[in-house]
Amino acid sequence: DGQELLFELTLERDAADSSVLLVYARSATRQCVVAQTAHRSQQIVRAFEASVDLVRICERRNGIVRWIFASESFKTVLGHEPASIMGNISELSHLFRDVERLETLPRLAEEYRHKPYPDGGLIVEYPFKHAKGGRLMWFEHKM
Repeated sequence: DGQELLFELTLERDAADSSVLLVYARSATRQCVVAQTAHRSQQIVRAFEASVDLVRICERRNGIVRWIFASESFKTVLGHEPASIMGNISELSHLFRDVERLETLPRLAEEYRHKPYPDGGLIVEYPFKHAKGGRLMWFEHKM
């Protein structure tokens, strides 16, 4: 079917008969795929880090929307350490006004769950709070 299979080979002499060479083969296909995926993920993260775009990845599980990745640009542009804005968006009061974290973003996530956004995504505007003083900074968000 054209699938590439990879094996790790180990060679050793038979302890009972040194004229016999034992060959052990172990599948390495899965480990190779994991390594390739990890490498690609690192390339993507490096591209995010070089950008000033506020890139984040979120997931929705059991009705809770969580940020699981935030680019370094959140620190550069808004003064927030990326680690400080991970987690349940309804708890990120230092980043969002109440209307975004309790109404707008959960509603958008729920709408997406029932009907994926059109090709090219959905563009909405809402602000983030700056880490210093909570000043609102408005952004266009492509979802």
